[in-house]
Amino acid sequence: MATRPGRVVHLVLIFMMLSIPFSSSVIGSSEGQSAVVCCDDAHDVELYLIGGSTGELTPFSQLLTDEANNAVIANSITSQETVGVWSFGRVWPGSIPESTWNLVIHYRVSDAGGAQINATASVKIGSQVFSDSTNLDSSILAQGEGTIEFAIPIDEMSVSASSEIELELSARSVVFSVPGGDAKLEFLWGSDEFDSGMSANIPLMELSIDEPIIEGGDIYLSAVIDSPFGLDALAYSDSLEMFVDGLKVDGDPIETKRGDSIIVTWTWTDAASGTTSIQVSVRLNLQPDGPLIQGSTQFTIQVTDTGGGTGTFYPEDEPLRTSGSGSPLAIEQLIDLSSDDGQLKMAKTTILEIDGEMAFWMRWGMDHIGDTDLSQNSVLFSWDKGGVTDENRESKNIENVEKEQFERQMKTRYRMYMSDINGMQLQSNELIGDSAEFDTISISVDLMGETRVVNHPLSITFSTLQTLQSGQQLELLRSFTNTQTTPIWQDYSISVEAKSSVLTSFGNSEMLESDYLSFSHSRYPWGEV
Repeated sequence: MATRPGRVVHLVLIFMMLSIPFSSSVIGSSEGQSAVVCCDDAHDVELYLIGGSTGELTPFSQLLTDEANNAVIANSITSQETVGVWSFGRVWPGSIPESTWNLVIHYRVSDAGGAQINATASVKIGSQVFSDSTNLDSSILAQGEGTIEFAIPIDEMSVSASSEIELELSARSVVFSVPGGDAKLEFLWGSDEFDSGMSANIPLMELSIDEPIIEGGDIYLSAVIDSPFGLDALAYSDSLEMFVDGLKVDGDPIETKRGDSIIVTWTWTDAASGTTSIQVSVRLNLQPDGPLIQGSTQFTIQVTDTGGGTGTFYPEDEPLRTSGSGSPLAIEQLIDLSSDDGQLKMAKTTILEIDGEMAFWMRWGMDHIGDTDLSQNSVLFSWDKGGVTDENRESKNIENVEKEQFERQMKTRYRMYMSDINGMQLQSNELIGDSAEFDTISISVDLMGETRVVNHPLSITFSTLQTLQSGQQLELLRSFTNTQTTPIWQDYSISVEAKSSVLTSFGNSEMLESDYLSFSHSRYPWGEV
């Protein structure tokens, strides 16, 4: 068994198959307007250069890669040449104060004693352009690696949602000193090592707090994030916290979308019975060193019953599958090779144990089978409701009829549910197999002792049987996760155990490629493991 966080595991196991002859109710709630708590002011933020020579500006260092992007000037030039253009896209509307934006970009001079450059960095905000050029001191670049700095003066101005910020770096002349045959100047950006970036002072987002929803003794507190970053604001921010009267609200929040807004809802369980005034605060730290975006507001709540509630917010809209950290996944595969009336049969049981946000998303989905209000982008859209009634649906509890209908529907829909970009983002054909090749398939769900739609793990088991040809080469397991811009899976473990019978053999079995898995193959008189 091996665990691999964060990245796709590249592995191929090949087997040569041989046949050898012979619920609760709402006590009180309030649904009012959100209170905007932040932010009219601009914030200091570091914008990193990522992508190619026509790239992007991002506040998220997590989007830096292992390999740097570069632009190369291989010969002395005497006319203007564009090094790169990076765009921030649309900005959050507000005011930009008079300030100086500092650009620091990495360079490397090779096969020359040095270089002298006349370069300009320009920032375009809407229709206005601001720039700074190298001076006598900054124009001399020593051999090897270093940085060039530009201090770009920005005037006070207002920006709208349609405004864009664009950075352009250009060189008007480059002259090498003591050049060799391969003299060149490289500009480097976009990696952890060469994290070229520009400090800026801009409005970033708006934070709101919804009026509390009261269910028994559970108080649901929602922070609303509106920004140009979409889900990245949630996935890559350094931290997002909710406080009541100065004390942090613990527990795992539930994330949903409302149009372009991201809604993050915590469950607060420390409210006293009666009418109480509470101060609710939200703090979002966009980067490890700031900016800290925060605000607070006051609410009066009335709690008439401190019992009831599930301890977990149940959203009307489909919850997000990840807040950026991802969910844990454990996979166990049991494979039995046998002979039946001279035919080679492979029975495979694949058990996926799922926790975290993905488990909550799956539970919520089971409680919405047949929901006609689901988005057409949902992997649950247009599922046959079977025997699921309106009374069963959205009950905050997974009834047997819902679980059984989910299991029936998954027999024909598991490929989309698992592999779709809006689903589990696991390659079902690699992990489970091709349904066209199965003699039989059955699917079962284990709710692990908890039928409510709450944060609790669950498992799903795929049992398949297929007929093989003697001597058939079979790639038993390969990489099974899709590329994820926002991590769905935090880490995963996998265990595969294959057994043969007296009359069958796996033949030559080997693991072709894996940095994280161990492999063994043992033969016994009664079969193989």
